[in-house]
Amino acid sequence: MGGGDHNMSDVLEDHGSVQVDDVVAGQDFDHGGVHEHEDDDLDENEYGEGDLQIDRLDPIVEDTFDILVGNSPLRYIGCDRSGSHSYLIYQTPNGTRFWCPDVTSDQKPMVGNIYDSWDQVYKMYETYAEFSGFGIRISGCKKWKGQITHRVTDCKALIRLKAIKGEPKYLLYEFVENHNHELISSDNMDLTRKGRHLNFEDIQFVHKMSLNKVGPTVAHRSQTSLKGGHHNMRGTRSAFTNVSRDITMFIGDRDIQLVVQELEERAKNLPNFSYDFFHVGHELKAIFWADDLSKVNYRMFGDVLGFDATFSTNKYNMIFVPFTGVDHHKRCVTFGAGLIDNETIESYQWLLSAFLKIHVREPLLVLTNRDPAMRVAVPLVFKKAFHRLCMWHIMKKLPSKICSDLLANSTLRSSIHKLVWNIYISPSTFEERWINLRFQFNLGDHVWLSEMFVIRDLWVPAYFRDTLMSCLMKTTSRCESSNALFKVNSTAANTLVQFMMCFDTAIDNQCYNQRILEFQTSNSRRDLRCGLDIEAHAYEIYTHYVFKDVQKEIFKGMMNCFISNVDVVDQSKVFTISHMDHNMDFVNKFKVSAHMHDNSVECTCIGFSRIGYLCRHIFRVLRVMKIKEIPNRYVAKRWRR
Repeated sequence: MGGGDHNMSDVLEDHGSVQVDDVVAGQDFDHGGVHEHEDDDLDENEYGEGDLQIDRLDPIVEDTFDILVGNSPLRYIGCDRSGSHSYLIYQTPNGTRFWCPDVTSDQKPMVGNIYDSWDQVYKMYETYAEFSGFGIRISGCKKWKGQITHRVTDCKALIRLKAIKGEPKYLLYEFVENHNHELISSDNMDLTRKGRHLNFEDIQFVHKMSLNKVGPTVAHRSQTSLKGGHHNMRGTRSAFTNVSRDITMFIGDRDIQLVVQELEERAKNLPNFSYDFFHVGHELKAIFWADDLSKVNYRMFGDVLGFDATFSTNKYNMIFVPFTGVDHHKRCVTFGAGLIDNETIESYQWLLSAFLKIHVREPLLVLTNRDPAMRVAVPLVFKKAFHRLCMWHIMKKLPSKICSDLLANSTLRSSIHKLVWNIYISPSTFEERWINLRFQFNLGDHVWLSEMFVIRDLWVPAYFRDTLMSCLMKTTSRCESSNALFKVNSTAANTLVQFMMCFDTAIDNQCYNQRILEFQTSNSRRDLRCGLDIEAHAYEIYTHYVFKDVQKEIFKGMMNCFISNVDVVDQSKVFTISHMDHNMDFVNKFKVSAHMHDNSVECTCIGFSRIGYLCRHIFRVLRVMKIKEIPNRYVAKRWRR
């Protein structure tokens, strides 16, 4: 330490003091940029406490570290114990008392010992202080705006050190162990400054609680409860509040810079992490990022892509745009995420281009809301993909667009849902039923329903029944609502750094839920309700949630589908299937063709191309043909275990 500048904390405390020459003083102790400050809810004049300003001392010869000391003839008058701390009591002829810690010799500082570093010295004396019942500090007093706010007891207990010239070592050449105040009970050591000082785990706890919208006061109360009471705690309520404040202060104006730096570090250190950003001058306009898991998800499940703008996630009002899809558990997964500063065509075009640059391959189907900028930008970037509007966004507007009394007291809501989600009807059938529905409920001149009818080919499944994986619209639409997952932790007051941490938390939750589903698929069983070999085979190859749907198709094929006619055309058998509902009322007829020359099957309901597993009509035919396993060509990789 001798001759160099050192950051000494002005939170070091008390009567076992170390006064150090040639020190640049008056700086807060730095914990990775988080500064501890004096707690407001403790007595300013208590023993062993004092957040002190250190005056700069003139350097002395040979870098000696002096400590102020007093020494008087003392008479032993007794001993006492406070908690687990015991001490001897002495008294001067004038009646002044001194307290000496009663500890073993190996716990005391030893004159003549040499230490390899200042940290080693500090740790040694701090440990001795904990055994004895006092805190340590650099001597002095605390000032604020020139006024002394804290004083200490002028205790002369100390150690004195000297830097060994030419070596980074220190010689302990004097030790005074008597204190001019009672020592602190072991039961109250948590109230000393060191006891109130938050360690890294405490700081992490406060920060992580804040990422879950839990403030420092509630965080302190929760930590107190978790640790079994205040006596097991480190830090006061004010210390928790100060940490939360100081984190935000530390980020300050460097917010965007810190985010970009973090993404750069991830790109350097994490496998297959990619990002891109666009700025004008020093102003960030847009940013996109995707990690290795996002890329794996997109390779496996990127046939249908949904994205939507989410607001109120950060204090800069940058618009958060997560890119989502559906995994083999029929749950939402993330393909990447972006932030843009406005909803213009140019912003979305840049964001989609960044997505395509990183993922390379276009999706088959893109789902968005009705935002006009999105509708223009999507075909400019994804030139081969089908672009459709998100059903969830449209249907959730029903309560705001149609009289609530009519929705609540009639079958209108269920009738609309039943019609628009019907995947078996043709466009002409849909149009006929739509007109009848509006007439039935006296909504013939309803403006919003008229607008929706004009753009029906962009959102009603009947108009793109033959689009590959189009039935994922319903599941992906639910994923659009999963934007709420990212908003659980985010607030409009978040910095971008805090927002990124909230995003990471949300992704971690998503991964954890996926891991649970993988575990359940591998380690639990589903009941087989049909008693068919093909059902058992489906259970072996599909994840639980997909098997549940396939099992339903097998069961419905067995119970609600009947073969009304069989024709032979060339080398194919064409089965006419009567499709019944749960009341055994006729719904529709479909034709299943079984081609003998290549062992292929197809149905006019186009179920397999829409959803990726066989329909109930084909399962009915396979049962008649005594086929006990699902042909491998009809087991989509995206739905496998």
